[in-house]
Amino acid sequence: MDKKRRAYLDLTLAMVIVGSSVVVGKLIVDSFPVFLASGLRYGLASVMLVALLLLLEKGIPALSGKEVGVLLLQSRKKPPKSRKNSVVLPFVLNNNEYPCK
Repeated sequence: MDKKRRAYLDLTLAMVIVGSSVVVGKLIVDSFPVFLASGLRYGLASVMLVALLLLLEKGIPALSGKEVGVLLLQSRKKPPKSRKNSVVLPFVLNNNEYPCK
């Protein structure tokens, strides 16, 4: 198979996976609680990615000291405390209450 056909086949497969994930996601959310569905999804993805890593890399690749240091620094980064342009609503709307009538 030439490179162009292989590229089209890969793109088609990627679009089928992405498109079907929306439908499957809606079906799963109807059947399970949202957080359970998310946990199952990430758990299944983790198992598949570890299996793919072991299959393609023939084991877990070793990290150098510099790479471990960079990962530790990235994990320690704290999110910003506040954003100047964020909007906070000072009220909560009840069933039929609207601020502007």
